[in-house]
Amino acid sequence: MYYVYSLKIRNSGKQIAGVAWDYLFLDPINHAELGSHQFVSYTKIPGDKAVTLQGQIRTPPIRVIRTSQSLKNAHPKFLERAVIQCLLYTDDTVWKNPNARELICEFLKKEKPLVRHKPGAD
Repeated sequence: MYYVYSLKIRNSGKQIAGVAWDYLFLDPINHAELGSHQFVSYTKIPGDKAVTLQGQIRTPPIRVIRTSQSLKNAHPKFLERAVIQCLLYTDDTVWKNPNARELICEFLKKEKPLVRHKPGAD
């Protein structure tokens, strides 16, 4: 079984080559982060275009220890948010979210897949 997470992104600037993004689960009352999943997506997103990025993972959304308060609601509703941590542009420059994890942009640049050209495609 896989859990699929998605983020719809509209590019209003220069061409994007990759996105580091987090999918967060928040407490609906105090907005505290209860869990998160981290994704890296490599896809070219031209300016003025929108795409939906997807990440698949086997880990369930979050694991929560039930308290007497949470037992009243057997299926608590969490707030869910996708947050962009870093954008990698095709010219190898980056935009970094001020609250992003340290070294996430460096990871995004370093792990970038190699572009392979087919013979005679030039």
